[in-house]
Amino acid sequence: GAAGIMRVGVGGIISDAQPSAGNGFELAALPAAAGAGGDLLEKLELRSIQLTKAVIRYRDDRSGTLEQVQDLDLQLKGRRVSDPMKVTGAVNWQNERIKFDAHLDTLSQLIANKAAKARLTLSGQPLSAGFDGTVKLGDAVEVKGQTRLNGASLANTARWVGMVLPNAAP
Repeated sequence: GAAGIMRVGVGGIISDAQPSAGNGFELAALPAAAGAGGDLLEKLELRSIQLTKAVIRYRDDRSGTLEQVQDLDLQLKGRRVSDPMKVTGAVNWQNERIKFDAHLDTLSQLIANKAAKARLTLSGQPLSAGFDGTVKLGDAVEVKGQTRLNGASLANTARWVGMVLPNAAP
């Protein structure tokens, strides 16, 4: 695929994904006649989505906050929106390398505002976290399930995500 910039606007947040040379996005082309006699979205095929050493900068227009993740390595597996999806990889954020592994029953359930089974695991320093349950999109995001959070220091983890706890040692 070709290198380039992808700009995405969601809820006032703009993201720039800049894959390094030789990396990019490949989506199967939909024939013009695909809409006749079938659901166009169901015919969309995700052949390969892989990022290597990508940088993502995002800005929240409401607060003016600018954040950046670096060295994003990501691979998405799942051929159609009705297939199970798996996203694995790692990213540098706040000077820490975090590995991630996410599974989703089907993207089509989320698009249809139905609950979809989801699982997410994050691992690195200063924390490891996990979620196993369901996610539903609609007027509000609905998340139900079991969560797990492990870390050596709550104060250090809070600082890592940009929070300061009262009476926390520096």
